[in-house]
Amino acid sequence: MTQKIHGFELDDILKAVDCLQDSMSLSTRALYYYDDGSPTVCGSCVLISSRQSKFLLTAAHVASGPSTCPTHCAGLSRTIRIPSGFQYDPGAQKSAYDLAWLKLDPGKADELEASFISVSDQRDPIESRPYVAFGYSATKNKPNRAFNRSRGQVHLEPMASASFMEPSAPFGRWGGSSSHHLATYFGRKGVQSQHGERIAPDPHGMSGGALFVLSADLLSAQLAGLIIEYHPAEKLLLSLRLGYIDEKLG
Repeated sequence: MTQKIHGFELDDILKAVDCLQDSMSLSTRALYYYDDGSPTVCGSCVLISSRQSKFLLTAAHVASGPSTCPTHCAGLSRTIRIPSGFQYDPGAQKSAYDLAWLKLDPGKADELEASFISVSDQRDPIESRPYVAFGYSATKNKPNRAFNRSRGQVHLEPMASASFMEPSAPFGRWGGSSSHHLATYFGRKGVQSQHGERIAPDPHGMSGGALFVLSADLLSAQLAGLIIEYHPAEKLLLSLRLGYIDEKLG
């Protein structure tokens, strides 16, 4: 029997995700630190524009790792040094509000060759639509696989997880709320690589990645939130809603 998500065939959703991955990767990038000269994935980030400024968003625990603080972001074919000076949500001491951002100057924004998602173009997510968690698994992008040192090039493989919203998630127990957060299921049946094969879920490195919601015709996606943390007991990814994030940026 074919699995369905809110009336949508899972195979149709995965085909749509496969078609949309290139556009998703233009605004969702991997972050790195250098370990003995090798760039190592430590998380993901989302590139947005709001109030005529451009921002790099990620999870606060990615931005503030004591020995793994990101120094570079993936460009289209090489790693780009990013400035220091992340700003943090005052609530970031609570893991559910684990938000950090960098305001990018025009030169750095151009250097990233990115498609910045305009917050003003996004709408409130619809609960009954399929969702896609998109980011860069550290286990799928190890230095010896992802980087060509002789050419200074980077070739990354994103992870996309087709999923559904879980409105009854225990937000209060996690220190969050349904008005600020989204919870989506993360399991093997809906996870695939850039080449379409099903892969075992390992969300390490997905923190700071994008949560997209698909359109009713499965032909487009809009940004719904920023992935913050994974709760393995419930198999749920917790994300901050885009509306909450935009308030903090203002």
